[in-house]
Amino acid sequence: MQASVAAMVGKPGPRSDNQTVFLAIKWGELAGCIYAQDDRELCDSDNRAAMVEATTKFFAFAKQAEASKPAIPAEEARVIENLGDKLLSALKNHRRYGTLVAADFSSFAAPEIMRIMREGKATSDICKR
Repeated sequence: MQASVAAMVGKPGPRSDNQTVFLAIKWGELAGCIYAQDDRELCDSDNRAAMVEATTKFFAFAKQAEASKPAIPAEEARVIENLGDKLLSALKNHRRYGTLVAADFSSFAAPEIMRIMREGKATSDICKR
């Protein structure tokens, strides 16, 4: 998976000179693509691991970008914020359907992720149907 992610990420384009911002956006886009899969596809352990890794890395890089000095441009901050909102919404849905559980994430996961994992209750387990 790392080789395919590295090939996808490539080098930063003119959109951002900040590598951390670039990586946050790319990991967020990858996570969004994975979340867009059919729910049954996400029951596969490799797909679920990719989803967890992409989500975790997005939030880690987003936090680093937010704390970067000098501050990131407002346009890039909005892109990261929008990606984060979309991923959190998708995460809530997958938590509700039982596609993801708290045990999928390590104790080092972003607070936003762990909050959803603690708050959400699975209404079903789509992977056991």
